[in-house]
Amino acid sequence: MADAEPTTFVDANVVIAYLSAHDPDLMARAQSIIEVDALRVLSVTVLLETAWVLDRTYRYRARDIAAAILGFLSRANVMIAELPKDTVVAMVGRWHEGRIGSIGDAMIAASMATSRAELIYSFDRRFPRDLGWEVHAGPMA
Repeated sequence: MADAEPTTFVDANVVIAYLSAHDPDLMARAQSIIEVDALRVLSVTVLLETAWVLDRTYRYRARDIAAAILGFLSRANVMIAELPKDTVVAMVGRWHEGRIGSIGDAMIAASMATSRAELIYSFDRRFPRDLGWEVHAGPMA
């Protein structure tokens, strides 16, 4: 029996080069890594770091970052290590629509949806409340 192909992860710097097109050489190298038939896996941390760099370094707007990440996640060979891809796409889509305040909240919401959470304690008044769980700020002092 042949061995299964090893899982290949992609780091944030490759995704950033792919999405930003800031450096044509790096973008071409990123394309050669990503635009293949083989599976490419990224962690939630890669999505968070990618969004942070596109925002802070390249000054992309949140809506444009969300659109770029959604486009990237639409690739059939791209998977998320920790969460179901369809759940991540749904929550990033809500972020893109302005229904979730940040990519961080989108990933928390994806984790909550995956684990069927019923409650979250958060001081964030913008945390999504329409996804079937309760949002509490904790007991009042």
